[in-house]
Amino acid sequence: MTEGMSLVDQEIHAATHRWSGIALLLIALLAVAPISETMRATLHVSPRDTLLALGSIALMMGVAGAAFRSERVSWFWRRTVDLFETITGQAAILYLIYVSGDVVSFFWILHFAHVFFISASPNPRRLNVAIVGVGTSALALTFFLQGDAGSAIFCLWASGCGMVELSALNGMGRRLSGLLSRLEQTERALAKAKLEGERRRIARDLHDGVGSALAALIWQTRQLDLELPGTLPQERVTGLVEHAHRSLAELRSVVWAMRAPARPWREAAERLRGDLAQSCANRVRLEFSATRGGGEVPGDVCLHLERFVQEAARNALEHARPSRLRVELTFGPVLRASVEDDGVGLPPGAVDRSEGGLRNLRQRVESIGGELSIEAGSRGTRLSASFPLLRADGALLESQAA
Repeated sequence: MTEGMSLVDQEIHAATHRWSGIALLLIALLAVAPISETMRATLHVSPRDTLLALGSIALMMGVAGAAFRSERVSWFWRRTVDLFETITGQAAILYLIYVSGDVVSFFWILHFAHVFFISASPNPRRLNVAIVGVGTSALALTFFLQGDAGSAIFCLWASGCGMVELSALNGMGRRLSGLLSRLEQTERALAKAKLEGERRRIARDLHDGVGSALAALIWQTRQLDLELPGTLPQERVTGLVEHAHRSLAELRSVVWAMRAPARPWREAAERLRGDLAQSCANRVRLEFSATRGGGEVPGDVCLHLERFVQEAARNALEHARPSRLRVELTFGPVLRASVEDDGVGLPPGAVDRSEGGLRNLRQRVESIGGELSIEAGSRGTRLSASFPLLRADGALLESQAA
């Protein structure tokens, strides 16, 4: 939306102004028509009157057309120029009707054509109806004060017809805009369904293909160690198995995140709790807390959250030699996660010099619009990350922590 006008309405109005060149040509022909004696007798106006009135319309149409074609002009000024174009057009056409002295003037046709043109105006519909009604009513009052009651009544009738025409066109425009909006929503829903189907297919292929291959590699490595005891260095076998296990766990995390566009917060938190409990078993004391309740978390945010917590915990376990690891997860419009250890901390300047783990963590968090903060001291390190929770249309989720 822009200034209360949908993108569909803006496109309709912009399309209307694309025809302004043809309209300007017709106005120019009509303006010079009174030069001919026959046309002057038919229209009952002088060339000076048509040039003055229709020249004003052409000028405002040109300015409005240029405003709508320029990307530098704000929507406020486009609406302002369009409002002056509407008022100028109505005033000029009613002026020609008045100076013609003919209540059934040909210029009434131009009046109703102009009403059709302004039905696509971005200005409030009631304002456009008021402009049409006030203008023709003022013309009727002028004829009445001159003692021409018949012409005044005809003008009031034409005023009613113009307002009915404009209201009907506005109603049709609203219905058309609604139909186009629903069509856009349907197209987005179909695209989303196709994307989700593709995500599930890729997840299935990864699980059944690469996942099965890694599981088979782990099994074969263990069998080889059993069949050839003592022929392979135990630490190499153990390292190979652990590496394969980590790769399989990473793959399963990706598959889990891709199989659904969003996951319940409780499921994501419990999954992290289980992974951390397994990593910390017999090594350090784990203190884990997560907000209860909560709503849905997009799959990509789940994956980034899980990778952040796992990598931060792995760095702490491998380098900080902690006795305690504390993990806190908080659900809200902005999801927050922190990993804190009581280990040896980071040496001075380690954060600035990092080209691996800490730098990768920051890039991962910032890649989805999050923020990472690092608090390091001699008695431990605390890594905190925030992840904005977004819907598919890019708006912040309204769910709050329970």
